Amino acid sequence: MAANDYTEAVGEALGFVGPEKQSLNPADAEPDFRVSTATDYWVNFKGSLQGFKAVQVQYQRKGTANWENVGVLVRTPGGLQISPATPGTAEAGVVRCVFIDDNEPVGNYSPNYPVTIS
Repeated sequence: MAANDYTEAVGEALGFVGPEKQSLNPADAEPDFRVSTATDYWVNFKGSLQGFKAVQVQYQRKGTANWENVGVLVRTPGGLQISPATPGTAEAGVVRCVFIDDNEPVGNYSPNYPVTIS
């Protein structure tokens, strides 16, 4: 960076200088997670909280219209255990998330992520 022929374009090309960070409008925020399942009915989430305090996770069982609040994550990666409607059986459904700030939902819901808990 001390070289006479250094320019900001050279810095960007080398990864020293990045584009100016845009401010996130909370109303436009949308969680984006990688979701996976594990044994004993666990659903795991990897991704960024994007500066928010937490994310609320909801679950909808296949064939129903109701969304259930199943937990809050305050850091990621993290996971939640979801109980099936019939204990001891596998169950399909979808999970979605919304950011939480000051105990209120913020922004948009994430896409619906299909899961099979078992």
